[in-house]
Amino acid sequence: MNHMPIVLAFFVSCVVAAALPEARGEDVVTEPILTFTGHTGRVNSVVFSPDGTKVLTGSMDKTARLWDAASGALVRTFSGHTGGVYCVTFSPDGIRILTSSGDPDNTVRLWSVDTGAQLRTFQHNVIVRSAVFSPDGTMIITGSADKKARLWNAATGELVRTFIGHSYEILSVVFSRDGARILTGSGDNTARLWDVGTGLSIRTFSGHFDTITSVAFSHDGTKVLTGSWDSTARLWDAATGVLIHTYDGHTDLVRSAIFAPSGTAILTASYDCTARLWDVVCGNNVRTFNTPSSIPSAAFSPDGTKVLTGHTDNTTRIWSVGPLLSVRSMPLMDVSITGDVTGLTGFTQAYNEARDVSLIAPALHLAGAVSYDFIRWQIDGQPQPDGQLSVQLTVDRSMTATAIYQIMKRSLTVTSSPIAGVAITGDAPGTTDYTASIDDQQTIQLTAPPIARGGGSDYGFIRWTVDGADQPQAQTSISLTMDADRAAVAVYFRARLSVTSEPYTGIYLSGSHGDVTPYERILLAPQDVTLSTQLRLFRGLVPYNFTFWTINRVPQPPRQTDIQFHVDADTTVRAVYTILGDVNADCVVNVLDLLLIRNRLGKPIGSGDAWQADVNLDGTVDVLDLISTRNRLGTRCR
Repeated sequence: MNHMPIVLAFFVSCVVAAALPEARGEDVVTEPILTFTGHTGRVNSVVFSPDGTKVLTGSMDKTARLWDAASGALVRTFSGHTGGVYCVTFSPDGIRILTSSGDPDNTVRLWSVDTGAQLRTFQHNVIVRSAVFSPDGTMIITGSADKKARLWNAATGELVRTFIGHSYEILSVVFSRDGARILTGSGDNTARLWDVGTGLSIRTFSGHFDTITSVAFSHDGTKVLTGSWDSTARLWDAATGVLIHTYDGHTDLVRSAIFAPSGTAILTASYDCTARLWDVVCGNNVRTFNTPSSIPSAAFSPDGTKVLTGHTDNTTRIWSVGPLLSVRSMPLMDVSITGDVTGLTGFTQAYNEARDVSLIAPALHLAGAVSYDFIRWQIDGQPQPDGQLSVQLTVDRSMTATAIYQIMKRSLTVTSSPIAGVAITGDAPGTTDYTASIDDQQTIQLTAPPIARGGGSDYGFIRWTVDGADQPQAQTSISLTMDADRAAVAVYFRARLSVTSEPYTGIYLSGSHGDVTPYERILLAPQDVTLSTQLRLFRGLVPYNFTFWTINRVPQPPRQTDIQFHVDADTTVRAVYTILGDVNADCVVNVLDLLLIRNRLGKPIGSGDAWQADVNLDGTVDVLDLISTRNRLGTRCR
């Protein structure tokens, strides 16, 4: 399989951005917002609570500590481990935490955030470097120095599955957002993707030259991020294992690599005393946080506005990410910022303070013989008014602006069924399944004859679908804005209504009279239909009482003299009468019934018959039958 286009797309989109250090320069931050002090050993792991109000830290001093994120005040200390704490994390709901430790403890422990009580212990025989909850909080995955990852039931502590395949200790584990896969990073210089359900290894990511210390999934699960002692972080295609980009700039081992909540940036933390913010696509180092000591761990706040770093000097620091503007454009790549030279898809600009900027896109771009027309922007995923060549915005936080171009020559495919004949803006009607080329963004009209003939049968035009979406019905024409390729389908209508009744004929259709059952009507549009009958009709001397209808063999509520329904397809209606004096209906028998009644088998009763058996079986009646026979409704006549 040739994966070159994947790598080439990332490379080409960043050429100009990389050549513009003045416009896309690295920004250096040296002053944190807040510093937490209190640990007496190296801070190995840091994380924000899911609501961003608390900070959790784990240290070589054998404790985990909970802090107030706004004030830096210590809220609670979790004590109990007899070895250094290597990893801390919150449950998705924020009410529990996990801690993992090393020699001589070698456990993972589950704690209550509110009380500080220890809830459960997951015992290992070696150092546990990493432990995280599944997205739903029901499972826990741990990675340890025995080269294995283990899946545990969080509620019971039961070991569910073991993942075996690495040849050296596992330093980092993480779940995918759907909980179906896990990712592990190891001292064997590889990361592995596993199926949670089977425990099987799906893919191996190879290319680092030293231990992989950190692994992460992108938010959509399509990318994998790894950090390594080789001083780099790397981005991989999760489906193919192909290396997409290398983030190279640290001068010492990388201990942490994570995605920003926006997905447009990544954060790396290193023993070179810096944490660095990178543009995901181009790999530009857009902001650096300079610190006085090495950084074993880093994390984003849930809203992406702050960065948390844990340090070898026993402190933890919060930093402001500051305003960042990530600019994307597709499928072309020319967008400039407030008079700067034009950039390419996938650059990020850092600002030291809030800034009003203008993004400008040329009106027309040519790629070979294909013309593109800029039509709209999206800011943080929200569509802006169409047709603007520039957009103004205030960059006061991490923001993403996307410029979306559209091919000027659009394709219109028109089909109609079951017969052909649709015209475009006054042109002669086309035939079924034709394609027209529209050269620019314009509104066109499609028109269909109100009645078309196919094989001598009339059809009524009733509706359109555009790009698979139903439009208002009963239109003979429709307007389309050609701002994209479009597919229009014109659907004609012809439904057959069949009406039968038994044993009496004469059902009125929507107020008409004189209809003789059975009959059929052709309807050229969906419509509401009313069928009517008399309450009591006479056939000779025998009175009939209307009892029930069926529509397409589905019984309707009984004893209706009129019935209303909607016809939008071929429909068959059956009306069933019964004789007023029939023993099968009301347990009353008279001489007229005995001579002229029809039993349910449709056989007439003659006056010369011997009254030996049930009228329901052979057309005869005797005295015993009149007293004890069961009618067809299952009740006994008395």
